[in-house]
Amino acid sequence: MPSRIILPLMCGLAGAIIGACAALLFVKNWTPDWIEATGTWFGGVGTILTLLWAVRAFRADQAAREEARESERTKDQEKQSARDQAEMKQAESVLIELRGGAANGSPPNRVMVSFHLEIKNLSQHDVAVLAVTLDKRLKPKNPPPANIHISSGEIHRQLIEVADVPALDEDLGGREMSRFTAEMNYRLEGLDWQRGLTGSPQRLHETDVFVRTE
Repeated sequence: MPSRIILPLMCGLAGAIIGACAALLFVKNWTPDWIEATGTWFGGVGTILTLLWAVRAFRADQAAREEARESERTKDQEKQSARDQAEMKQAESVLIELRGGAANGSPPNRVMVSFHLEIKNLSQHDVAVLAVTLDKRLKPKNPPPANIHISSGEIHRQLIEVADVPALDEDLGGREMSRFTAEMNYRLEGLDWQRGLTGSPQRLHETDVFVRTE
């Protein structure tokens, strides 16, 4: 029974019983038997009203508790959302870039012999770059770098030598190379992330597996 109708029901029931008892006493000329019977009815009605009031009080208490729990859940969700946004903002401040290096030969037989890997830590915390995955078209002579520690505000620059990679003008002279891809797996403030040259970082969890392509 909804709590909002219990109080009107109690008032209506009490009024009806009191009216009926008064009418009967008047009709029966206030005889002792009817006065006793009426008292019994009043006692029963009082018991019923007490139970109804207890139900109403219980429902009201339950509603107040649920409202408090919902308010607490909302606050927790807001705090978690703020934490998530702050963590994402810091993760977005760690960037990876590929920049052109040197080449041998002349077009159309020119080949790239090296390029520059840059990882910028613009976050407020130190970062550990656990692994770097390079585009399959890039063929490094040595494995891509791993387990690099970069302090807050620092930039890690590394020259990587490659072989048999056809070179375009845009791949040379330190310009940003956009036709290749690269991803890095990094740890920031105890959280693991993965991101590429473009797009937002993706949070990694314990069940995620990072596969590095040689």
